[in-house]
Amino acid sequence: MGWWGHGIMEGDAPLDYLAEISRYIEQSGLYPFSEVAKPKRRAAVRKALEAGWVLARGKGEEVCEKEIYIQVLACLAMAVGMKFPRGFKAKALWAADNDSWANDGDPGRRAKVEEYRAAVKGYKGVSLVLEDKGLFDAIADKAKGWT
Repeated sequence: MGWWGHGIMEGDAPLDYLAEISRYIEQSGLYPFSEVAKPKRRAAVRKALEAGWVLARGKGEEVCEKEIYIQVLACLAMAVGMKFPRGFKAKALWAADNDSWANDGDPGRRAKVEEYRAAVKGYKGVSLVLEDKGLFDAIADKAKGWT
């Protein structure tokens, strides 16, 4: 399918990486982040992510789109209100700086990456969800006005 929007989570690659993270921390149903951020769910996912952080983050070193993987990991950590481990904020900002799609000049992607960058830069360990459009919402938007 590829990408259906410009957002951090608006494509197959980020959702595939999130599925990998889900397996490493043994937590299913990590998307949409607005559901994960609900208080009852947030505590369980945060605990699992904290326990599996090294494994989940280490896997990111092996993927071809490392910046996308790190963006996904940062968005999940922010959604559940997890404090970033030492040095991770710099890595999450690196992921913004090295987003090839934004750097190729796409204004929509650049805007979403700048939104991500601002969120990471100002993140204080309190649950924060960046809004993205799911695939079915994107399809519904495209279908508006079809006869």
